[in-house]
Amino acid sequence: MATLYKTAQSEYMDVDELIDEKERQSNIKHRVLMVASRGSTYRHRHLLNDLEMLLPHSKKEAKIEAKKDMELLNEMAEIQGCNNVFYFETRKHTDLYLWISR
Repeated sequence: MATLYKTAQSEYMDVDELIDEKERQSNIKHRVLMVASRGSTYRHRHLLNDLEMLLPHSKKEAKIEAKKDMELLNEMAEIQGCNNVFYFETRKHTDLYLWISR
């Protein structure tokens, strides 16, 4: 709160208007659905868990086989109420690819 008052005083703004503006900006939440493909190793799962900890509004879904039907991911996100999708695709048990959808 103190930084808001200092900002308002330095820019000669009304403090209440500045607080309302900050609250409106903070209400926008982008929910992320995180999905992994089958065949991921323990390193991939640990990376997925670490990213889940970093993203505050993320939901984790079970492993799926969606290499052929990527539209399924967007439908799953709509059902879960998510705006974005992170799909981690494993190839040959060594390579991990990240597909991001909005």
